[in-house]
Amino acid sequence: MTHRPCLPETPADLFGLAFLAPRSGCVRVHTAPPTSTFSGRAFPIRDTERRAWPTPPGPYPLRVGCSSLVLRLTADAAVTADGPHPCAGPSGRPPALTLSPPRLYRSTARSRIMRITTRHTVRTVQILCVTVTAALVATGCGRSEDSGPGKDAPAEIAAGKAKGTVVMWSMGDPDEDLKELAKKFEQENPDATVKITAVPWSAAHDKLTTAVAGGNTPDMSMVGSTWMAEMAAMNAFQATPASIKSSDFYPGQWGTTKYKDTSYGVPFIADTQAIYYRTDITTKAGIKGALAGDRAGYLKDLEAIQATAGKENPKLRHASGLVMGFNSWIFWVPMVWQQGGDIYDAKTGKFTFDSPEVAKALEYYASVPKQGLAPTDRADNVQGFRDGLIAVYQEGAWAGGSFHKDAPELDGKWKTMPVPYSEQPSGFAGGSDLAVFKDAKNPDAAWKFAQFLTEPANLAAYSKATGSLPPAPQAWTEGKLTEDENMKAFAEQLEVSKAPPAITTWQQIADAIDSELEKLILGKASVAEVQKTLQSKATSIGTGR
Repeated sequence: MTHRPCLPETPADLFGLAFLAPRSGCVRVHTAPPTSTFSGRAFPIRDTERRAWPTPPGPYPLRVGCSSLVLRLTADAAVTADGPHPCAGPSGRPPALTLSPPRLYRSTARSRIMRITTRHTVRTVQILCVTVTAALVATGCGRSEDSGPGKDAPAEIAAGKAKGTVVMWSMGDPDEDLKELAKKFEQENPDATVKITAVPWSAAHDKLTTAVAGGNTPDMSMVGSTWMAEMAAMNAFQATPASIKSSDFYPGQWGTTKYKDTSYGVPFIADTQAIYYRTDITTKAGIKGALAGDRAGYLKDLEAIQATAGKENPKLRHASGLVMGFNSWIFWVPMVWQQGGDIYDAKTGKFTFDSPEVAKALEYYASVPKQGLAPTDRADNVQGFRDGLIAVYQEGAWAGGSFHKDAPELDGKWKTMPVPYSEQPSGFAGGSDLAVFKDAKNPDAAWKFAQFLTEPANLAAYSKATGSLPPAPQAWTEGKLTEDENMKAFAEQLEVSKAPPAITTWQQIADAIDSELEKLILGKASVAEVQKTLQSKATSIGTGR
């Protein structure tokens, strides 16, 4: 039996601290120096912004169970266990803990909803919780050793129509198009009612983990694809029913639902990138149609475009845009895949940043700004593209909708093409998945609603209404979505896109990549130095649970 935590009242601006709780005992939170103790064991706080964080009033007594739970405190606080720790080893000491600072995070789900402004660097950000990960997973509470995160048997969907109330959380602004589909579901299932609550992306991660920790989840929710592994490891989700077939979805999109080879959701909104180019600028550089599809040829085309800056194209400053720092990993990691390599070997559980394929991807990534073909000042790519300051840049499908709406004067002056590649085509697969919680009160109806939402006709209708990308090939066919020339590139990219590693520490790894890529671009580190640093940092961070 899992005991519900007795969460104290705390200021709303405190960050969350998530960890695997012991099976019994009491946890207390105390204010403490940056290096504190956990039942006598010291652990460092890796903190770059601690001065800006609030200090909590402690202590907070909490009753804990065997499931994950969330405490409210900051990096100025320490966690101590009263009495013998139930998960202690022979030494009598509890599991080691690691603290990491809060960070900006871009979920890769529906961009139309999540976009805060048209600025690329801020359209989808979220301040995440301080995350504490136990190095030792607690067991017990009557659960079989054959079940648990990564080992769960597929959920079952009963025959017949859905009944009862389905409570669902959507992400972002209130989603009227989703509610229209819910009405259709209710018409087909007269004894069922769907209640949808919109959760702002800025609060979504904390709200989801808190709900999982306290056992107060809805029946189902949209979940940002790069959160899936983390929350599956928290024992949050039911495994996907066998009746929902992976073959109905693009492989990369299905990959976003997996944790330890078990699927814990259904793809609902796909996200990938394509190349946008201004035809009125590229034609003046002698380029007829799309730029070259191979990396070497693409680079030559960028050079030709750059040669027209201040001449045939007087407003042009750089041939290409560039994403620096935050979320730059989304644009660089696929370059490694295109070389036939990877940054992580799932079979061995080891990182491979020291490979020749990674070196080649780093060299190419640095070559564009090094030759003056892209800015290094964190310029706004969207605005620069609209203003004619850059001719080419890589972005998701949301940007096309933004141009049609906010810059209609550009209609007919831009097109899209698949991302250029070296050895083999590849790209980033992200988006939003639908997940049903283990604490769902009506899981059967929730799975039936998830199944309904991901039927090709409904995915196509939702895509047309929202401008999002459907994760299933049949939805593209039924919706005739590729009749829009600028959507074809995204359809091609979804065929070859891939999800990032399904590890619980992925965001920490991504943060490290972002930081090192920026050093490389600014000339503060060489390719070899970046490789060495990333391999060391990733190995130190590990893969989590």
